[in-house]
Amino acid sequence: VVKIRHRPGEFSVDAARWWQEFKREPFNTCVNEPIWVVLLGYFVCYITFIVLLAAIFYLIAQYEEDALTPENTWKACLQCAWQSLTTVGYGTIATNGNVASVVGALAVILSMVFDAIGVGVFYQKFSNASNKTRHIMHSSRACICFPQGPSKYFPDGLPPRFECRVHHMSDSALVEPS
Repeated sequence: VVKIRHRPGEFSVDAARWWQEFKREPFNTCVNEPIWVVLLGYFVCYITFIVLLAAIFYLIAQYEEDALTPENTWKACLQCAWQSLTTVGYGTIATNGNVASVVGALAVILSMVFDAIGVGVFYQKFSNASNKTRHIMHSSRACICFPQGPSKYFPDGLPPRFECRVHHMSDSALVEPS
């Protein structure tokens, strides 16, 4: 097997190296996956997050009688978890105890961060953004110029300057800041 060394700025996801690429560049790895993989992965992560929070609520409910209102069953914990993480709001079941309220508040903040990352991945996926190195062209030559003549700010003449041509070849209005 011939391994091709990637230049800085290039990105490639090979099946054998997916986890290494994900650890190094998680955002770009997700953006470069097919949309069905991104949607499925986001859905699975969200469901896992809900079940994990429900389990934490259930453990808290075993030690704190008034952790949830009105009951401390697994069903109530699951309902409270998805209401918290989707930021829908509480209906008939809500956190009531101190520990459960703190855990619920932290979970809502983590959920908002998770949603923001998801929105960023989906935006990049649908905007067809690509690597800047493929679209930025520059001239093969540059020069150092010595402009002549005084100016308002440089009475002895302008200082020497470096000149080269740079052009962005993208056909999209979306240009990433550099």
